Amino acid sequence: MRVVRQRLGSSTEVVSAMTIESVAAQLRPLRARIDAQHTNQHTWPSKEEELAADYDRYDRRLLKAAAMLGVDAPAGRGREETVLSGDDRLQLEQRLVDAGLDVRAPAGDGSPTQLLRPE
Repeated sequence: MRVVRQRLGSSTEVVSAMTIESVAAQLRPLRARIDAQHTNQHTWPSKEEELAADYDRYDRRLLKAAAMLGVDAPAGRGREETVLSGDDRLQLEQRLVDAGLDVRAPAGDGSPTQLLRPE
């Protein structure tokens, strides 16, 4: 862990270093939530907004994982409806699988060895 000190009186903020394991641990539940929202036939007033917010978080973490693993990623679409198109998202997920990160795999027990797909 690295410590970032800010001059706010005597307070310090502890920031954990981001690892591919921590990004994978964020991606998998987001992917499962998105899939569940698509299969859920019920509607509620904020369903589309929640799905769009989940896609936004998911896409940004996909791009983060790609950068961390040195995987080519499509250019994001900025502040459009979603950061990545559906096709770009699927292609990036496959590239990440090829690099050893399967975001659709069950999360297992959450231990670091379970976060990356074995080679």
